[in-house]
Amino acid sequence: MTMTSKERVYAAIQHREADRVPVGEAYVDYPVIEAVLGRQTFYRSHAREVQAHWDGRRDEVVDGQKRDLVEFVRRTGLDILPVWHVPPRNQLVQAPRQLTADTWEDRAGNILRLVPETEEFVVVQAGQRAVEPLVQPPADGSQWELWDYVVEELGQTHFLIASSGPTLGISDYRPTDIDGRFGRFEAWMQRISDDPDGIAEAEVASLIGFRHRVQELAARGLDVVRISPDYGYGRTTYCSPAAFRRAFLPGLRRMCDEVHAGGLLLHFHCDANMQDLTDVMVEAGVDIYQSIEPHEPIARYKQDIGAHVTLWGGVSCGDLCTAAPEEIRRQAHYAIDNCAPGGGFILGSSHNIMLTARPENFQAMLDVALQHGHYPLA
Repeated sequence: MTMTSKERVYAAIQHREADRVPVGEAYVDYPVIEAVLGRQTFYRSHAREVQAHWDGRRDEVVDGQKRDLVEFVRRTGLDILPVWHVPPRNQLVQAPRQLTADTWEDRAGNILRLVPETEEFVVVQAGQRAVEPLVQPPADGSQWELWDYVVEELGQTHFLIASSGPTLGISDYRPTDIDGRFGRFEAWMQRISDDPDGIAEAEVASLIGFRHRVQELAARGLDVVRISPDYGYGRTTYCSPAAFRRAFLPGLRRMCDEVHAGGLLLHFHCDANMQDLTDVMVEAGVDIYQSIEPHEPIARYKQDIGAHVTLWGGVSCGDLCTAAPEEIRRQAHYAIDNCAPGGGFILGSSHNIMLTARPENFQAMLDVALQHGHYPLA
């Protein structure tokens, strides 16, 4: 029996074997989308999207994202897709003044530079002018335009995710001003050591009543709330398991409680290797753990927490950019063989499909799920 994508993902989360292993991505950057669609897109187009908004082309951006997101998912067979708010039509925009081919100056005198490798605008020189922030009018409702369109087109058949809620974990160190981010990160590390209980209390307090917001999102067609607290990076976490339990477990547990009380599931994305904190995920009530790198013991995760937490990932986002398709297929087969039996597994990249991902590698990962991920597994 062939399932819809939504049925397939829910079966995995309920630890049942579906018709096949679901496959999904939280985000796909624009080069792979353009390779699939054969045209330019504003979906995850980074600098191109920002500049289009500066130019007053908001409707062009949103219309393109609506069209391209839905068509991309239908063409590829992905089971999961994100929805998000877009800038409302009545949002005030004051574009920075272009100085050179890759630099701009904003109202406050900050000098922005476009970084080609990441297609982000970063502050390379802080401005000295004191300016009042633009006072935005109340949003006119059009911030839901893309969200509602995707729900209408795919909400009955596909599994929808969105990032929402107060920020948890290590925050305020990644804003795009180069001079300040490392100092703020250092301050966070000291804060974990000096005041872990204060961090926990602040996170829990910020979540009181969040369930009411979750209820609104559920009514708007969402299936799961995605959170992405950075508790670490790459191969380790930023603090010991004991420090994590004091500083961050209370907030993560409260987030799970609020999301569940609001009627949705909790999708936990984390850049850190969480192998020393798998018990924390279960204790907090996480439904889905996503961003699992091949250097993490995914087979052990299945044994240790697979009865409680759905695992999502298994294919290196870095290798999707640099390796040959044969390596991608190997990783996908390994993840399916070790994690898919009994349900509780979604195949995907270890983070997202990045700017330099090779389209042939993305397709190789999809092919393994679509052609060889059928239950009962061989």
